[in-house]
Amino acid sequence: MHVRDRNRCCVLCQESQLNHSFIPIAIAALFMMIPSMATSWADDWPMRGRDPYRRSWVEKGLGPHDWEPKVSPFDPYANAKKRVSEVRTGRTKWIAGGFWQAMCDPVVSNGLIWIGTANPIGEDKKDAGVLVCFDAKSGKLLYQHISEKLGDANQDWPWTGNTSTPFIEGNRLWFCTNRLEVICLNIQPLIERSGEPIVLWNVDMKTRFNVVPRDVHLGNRASRCSIVGIDGRIFVNTTTSIDPWKEPRIDPNTPSFVCLNQINGETIWMDSSPGKNIARNQHCNPVIFQKEDKKYVAIGQGDGYVRAFECETGKVLWQFDLNTQQERRQFGDDVFRRMRLLTESPVFDGRHLYFIIGNDREAYFGPGGIFCIDPFGSGDVSRDIVVENQLLPNKNSKLIWEYSSKPSEPMQTSIAGLCVTNDYLFAADIDGVVRCFDKSNG
Repeated sequence: MHVRDRNRCCVLCQESQLNHSFIPIAIAALFMMIPSMATSWADDWPMRGRDPYRRSWVEKGLGPHDWEPKVSPFDPYANAKKRVSEVRTGRTKWIAGGFWQAMCDPVVSNGLIWIGTANPIGEDKKDAGVLVCFDAKSGKLLYQHISEKLGDANQDWPWTGNTSTPFIEGNRLWFCTNRLEVICLNIQPLIERSGEPIVLWNVDMKTRFNVVPRDVHLGNRASRCSIVGIDGRIFVNTTTSIDPWKEPRIDPNTPSFVCLNQINGETIWMDSSPGKNIARNQHCNPVIFQKEDKKYVAIGQGDGYVRAFECETGKVLWQFDLNTQQERRQFGDDVFRRMRLLTESPVFDGRHLYFIIGNDREAYFGPGGIFCIDPFGSGDVSRDIVVENQLLPNKNSKLIWEYSSKPSEPMQTSIAGLCVTNDYLFAADIDGVVRCFDKSNG
């Protein structure tokens, strides 16, 4: 678990059989328990959402825990010894702190805990993007990767740091920095406790792809991609955005989504489907889904569409519009404030794809919603289409069900991920309301 109060974050490790919480709450509090279930990802939580499907759940062993702190261990107004002794209730095993705030999820792999933060431990006044690593058994600080700020608040907001949840496979770790670099680390020396990780390669997306960074601001915790990978490839939302100081404000040829070789960082394919229609930012993290041996990757993009691509070739499989055509006609010049987007990754349960509406928190405060679609279609699978300037139901639509906010039961947009189990779907909105849905019908 990591908890943030007014001044500091801390990481708390419990001796627990509980699951990693599915509710990532930006800037405020994240709950991270280490699962010990006999699955393909038995003891580890090596990426955001735990597996490439981003399901964020464990199959059994759920239950209440018996830990309840009396005070924050890093309350600046309490005596240091008293703070630590009072928080050590229940089955708390260790406490690690000293860094500022975290807006990404912790991951656990090979006995190591990794989390992004905004300043190096022990350097309170240094503003930077930092990836921190702790020993999972003792809480000992083992390593920090520090990335200097870009120096432009519009591109790299002060004290937001590293918001990219790492992706780990074996002894390799990939993450995005606040500088929009994709970095691959060999973490074997750290696994063996014989030395520090080795940087194997670094791809600067600003240089290679002409990407325009956008500040991570007001809870937009996904503004630096949490990478997913499979079969020797990693998939990265470049998060390219509007450049407020230039005309044209968007280069339509800048890729929004790229596939890189895991081993050397070389570009395998890239996609610029949103073109000039990016509303403002692109926050969504990609998800893998598959049918038999054919694998695909899906992502919500900055023009309000969710698109799916063939993992091997980058060919667009389908696109689904989160906004009806009637809504798009009504947006007009206010498109960036009114368009529904995704700030978090879709989730695949082996059969269907689910996603929850979000948006830039600077821009949009409005009704949310949840979609369930059949991800094995092709072409435009949206709810409606325009034919000869007429709005018509789309016969090719793959929408299974939709939950929309109602005046009697208002649901706000979300910056949290979904949790999908065998029977249920859990969702949290920006107002802090958690809902449980029957995933078969919404």
